[in-house]
Amino acid sequence: MSFIKPIPSTLCFKVLVVDDHPGTAKTLARAIAQVSPLIEVIPVTSGSEALRQVMTHTIDILITDVNMPGMSGLDLVKRLQNHSLGQPTYCFLMTASETPELIVASKLLRVSEVFFKPCRPERICQAVAKAIETLGQTKPVSQSVACLKNNLSIDIEMCS
Repeated sequence: MSFIKPIPSTLCFKVLVVDDHPGTAKTLARAIAQVSPLIEVIPVTSGSEALRQVMTHTIDILITDVNMPGMSGLDLVKRLQNHSLGQPTYCFLMTASETPELIVASKLLRVSEVFFKPCRPERICQAVAKAIETLGQTKPVSQSVACLKNNLSIDIEMCS
């Protein structure tokens, strides 16, 4: 499943998937990882876990459920916008409840898109692929080769 045009192989992109249902987070992460070998996907199950990941990773794309215990997806996006290490370039929300308040809040927070459940993983993968294409045109070349090597070694280990 390849959704994106070729991107220089020196680039790597980190996607953080946040959903309080572990199965959903892992399934979506696996689907997104299939978009490109240049994507490293980090699945977590809470807003606080997501914040811990942001402390050690520069996140390019955030995909988060809105309704989670503790910290909601909207609260997570707000916290990341004020984060000292910077906010993700793209933020996507997933929710089962479409409300006018959510639409207004997502616009105020500059959320890229809101996915309403049930939503097919392919739809989210297409949005991620489009974001990656845009990022590939603007992201400076850095130490991303290590990410690609890491992803390839993980794929090899999974086949063993």
